[in-house]
Amino acid sequence: MASPIQREVYAVALHATESSHMIPRASWPLAALTFAALLAFPALSASAAVTLVNRDDKDHKLTVIEEGGAKSTDHILKPSQMLEGICEKGCVIRINDSDEEEYELEAGDKVSIEEGFLYYDDPAATQQGAGAAAPAVPGVGAEPKKP
Repeated sequence: MASPIQREVYAVALHATESSHMIPRASWPLAALTFAALLAFPALSASAAVTLVNRDDKDHKLTVIEEGGAKSTDHILKPSQMLEGICEKGCVIRINDSDEEEYELEAGDKVSIEEGFLYYDDPAATQQGAGAAAPAVPGVGAEPKKP
């Protein structure tokens, strides 16, 4: 049998648990999942950006034109170098300052430069390409459409 002091301690602890603003133990897994989702949210927005890889054996100058031409950034991409986190809302990529080598990309596209041309790396993206047919030169997918 519990002593009067033990009963008093139990009653105080029970009252504190009932009126506490703590998360009940049964809700902890849900709280942990919610917290994890909040931490992962920035990673989801980063995955919406364009990823571009230079698969050529020479450097290429890329001009990234965003916001309808209001913002333009130049990059020099060395062989095997990857450029990530660009074009979060879509953009136009110009290769080596050539007006003829301009490509319109959407957020989330994964592309590569091969023999001076831009190709989708994701085979599923070939359906987005202008011709939707496999290219005659090396590349996994079709060329992105030209503006």
